[in-house]
Amino acid sequence: MLLDMKRLIYIPLLAVAMTTAAQNTATRLIGREIEHGNPEIVTKDSVRRITFYKPYEVILKEGENSVSITVKGLKGNQDYRYTYETGIYPGSGTQTTERVSDFDFFNWDILRRPEERRTKKPLPNPRKGFFYGGLKYLMLGWANTAKDVTGMSVSPRFCSDLTINVFQWGYASYSRKKRVGWSVSASLDWSYYSLRSTDNRFVRTNDATLLQTFPVEWSSASSAFRYNTFTLPVRLNLRLDECRLYAGPALDFNFNGRIRDKYNVAGDSKKDRTPDVRLEPFSFHVEGGLRWKVFGIYCKWNPCKVLKGGASPDIQTISFGFILGDI
Repeated sequence: MLLDMKRLIYIPLLAVAMTTAAQNTATRLIGREIEHGNPEIVTKDSVRRITFYKPYEVILKEGENSVSITVKGLKGNQDYRYTYETGIYPGSGTQTTERVSDFDFFNWDILRRPEERRTKKPLPNPRKGFFYGGLKYLMLGWANTAKDVTGMSVSPRFCSDLTINVFQWGYASYSRKKRVGWSVSASLDWSYYSLRSTDNRFVRTNDATLLQTFPVEWSSASSAFRYNTFTLPVRLNLRLDECRLYAGPALDFNFNGRIRDKYNVAGDSKKDRTPDVRLEPFSFHVEGGLRWKVFGIYCKWNPCKVLKGGASPDIQTISFGFILGDI
């Protein structure tokens, strides 16, 4: 009886798998050409046929009393996932589940290729060749000083280092199944840094930014120096199956320096903001990281002085945190 039930389970799944494989070479279905990776579903005589066009991977799993098939990626949609599972479970009888999902990270429609705009789905990076896209990743982490600064004790906080990708362009060369290979990319990023001091406060002068003691009437005081950058990083990526290692230098265009003081006076909480802090217009940093699928970790080190002026403290930054997206 169990063998007969397994046969009933296997027959539709194998039909799906064979249909999937057949579409690797087929170019027409139901009298019209298939241009993109949307699956075709046809029901005839109470039998449903699903045809997947050029999937990246088809996985068939057999359990003791169940069997499942998973389709990963289609032509024109690398994030497509289809799962069909059916089995016989004690006390529950035959149960069948079917799931379809698309995971799209940030993408600007204006930055997509024409064929992407027609399908509303991002095309995968090529196995070999150039690729580009926008809003591909996000970095969140902690910023600190890379070396000791006299009179300054930094208290790092989460999100004191924030990076958002604006545009990415590069060249990739991967093995046929995209499991091993390398890529080099250039990006335009927007970044935010915040360094919070609890020992002394930042004070802007005409020629420099100085560290001075807090006024005696201030309690629970802190002073934060913040600035933004537009960054042009160049990264070399090494891909090993689902993991990716990357490293490279980056040129920073620094702007929007400001100071935020937070303190209490006679029980009242107050905040002071000082804009137009003078910055060195250019600096550079090196970075590296490890990514698994859409998650990862990173570290960035800036050996350059950020504050302008000979009397300004020599603040060099180091930061680390998490990556979300396709860096």
